[in-house]
Amino acid sequence: MKKLLAIIIAALMLLSLAACKDKGQTTPDDGAKPTDAVSETDNTEKDNDDKDTETEDEGKTEDDKDAEGDAETEGDKETEGDAETEGDKETEGDAEGETETEGDAEGETEGEGDKETEGEGDTEGETEGEGDAEVEVPEIPAFDPGAFEGFEFTPPPAPVENENLFIDAYNLYYEIIGKMNTTVNDAATAYNAPILAKYPEGDFSVYMDPDYLSIMFSAFMGWDGYTGAYLGVNDIDGALEAVSGMYKTCDITKTGDYSFRTDYVMEMTTFDASFNMVTQDVSGYNTIEYDPANKAFSCKSYSDGALTNFTEIVPMGDDKYLFYDSYNRAIVTYKNGEIVDMVYSNNMKYSADYTTVSGNDQASATFYPNGTADASWVNDQSAAAYLISISGGKVSYTYQPVTFDMTTFQSITGDWTTVTLN
Repeated sequence: MKKLLAIIIAALMLLSLAACKDKGQTTPDDGAKPTDAVSETDNTEKDNDDKDTETEDEGKTEDDKDAEGDAETEGDKETEGDAETEGDKETEGDAEGETETEGDAEGETEGEGDKETEGEGDTEGETEGEGDAEVEVPEIPAFDPGAFEGFEFTPPPAPVENENLFIDAYNLYYEIIGKMNTTVNDAATAYNAPILAKYPEGDFSVYMDPDYLSIMFSAFMGWDGYTGAYLGVNDIDGALEAVSGMYKTCDITKTGDYSFRTDYVMEMTTFDASFNMVTQDVSGYNTIEYDPANKAFSCKSYSDGALTNFTEIVPMGDDKYLFYDSYNRAIVTYKNGEIVDMVYSNNMKYSADYTTVSGNDQASATFYPNGTADASWVNDQSAAAYLISISGGKVSYTYQPVTFDMTTFQSITGDWTTVTLN
């Protein structure tokens, strides 16, 4: 009997659990909680137990009822307590599991929503990027000077590099001077090489060797005051910047169509009679003048109003050019980038006889702008310290060797000697 009752009760419990599960799935929509379903199930189970007990009690004696009642009461309590406890746990666990599952489902739904939203955003970004690339920039119309009434349009001046005053002639003469110096120095280096080989490296006694020639040829360099490359295209600002480190103050003015004047103040350091160092400002000016008819130059330097240096470069026809300054004379034949012929003389002394400078003024007998001269004027040994000639690719050096007598402490100058350097 007890087993039958236990089976019936277990069957009722299973039915109750199934009903609770069904109610647990629908209760969230109605606002009910899983615990409410469990309470209703417990009440139904108690009512069914009471009905079964009344039915069985009708067919039994009072003693049997008493005995079975006592046994059933204890068994029912234990069985129902166990069943209710397990049922409650399962029902609560199922309800909680369902709740968690729904939460997971909501999380997945949110994740999917986020993914879709992000993807849609990316698509929109791509669409915006494509839209930006397709934007057409409106064409800016050209400036029309006549569009403004009363407006007077003045076109900008042409760049200074297009104003060729004398840059072509300037470049040609520096090209000739560069070739002249390179040719002579290369020949002197070749001549001195075997003499240097006889001495240990760094032995300065080689320079006392009578066969060694101390030639450092740099004639006519800086003849234009280092401004001609800029003034040749009328670029005064560029010329000022080029000489800014040379002078304390400097100003350049255009004095004619093809002439300029550079006024400067230079800081000079000298020694007085007591050999004390003295620094003072020295003012002066340089001039550069170009003759477009003959492509000749005349440059002069003045200090405190006195002529201190000058240079003249004069074409003489047949590819011959005369170079003449305070210390050098030269006539050069220059063709196709090569020196065909050259005569040159140097005088390190400032001589009025040699430079045609007399007092504070330049003598009237100059070569600028179209004078001529010959080799005899260059090779005047009465004024020259040494002579150099180039002919047929050979470089000759004519000089007076100087020796020093240690017994008399006097320099002895020898006769003029000519040496072929290459």
